[in-house]
Amino acid sequence: MNRISKRLQMQNSHFANPHGLSNPDNYSCAEDLCKLGTYSMENEVFRYVVKTQSYSTDVRYEYI
Repeated sequence: MNRISKRLQMQNSHFANPHGLSNPDNYSCAEDLCKLGTYSMENEVFRYVVKTQSYSTDVRYEYI
């Protein structure tokens, strides 16, 4: 993620883990997140997921 942020010229961002969960070494600013969002919207699968208004599924448990 840090390689992508450099490529996108995200000057005020650093990512300490791949999942984005709380970590004091994760930080970003609104301008950088806008750059990331714009880049992400170029991905067809990402666009499909974020435009989905609702989704439902049946949860089935299988015990081995």
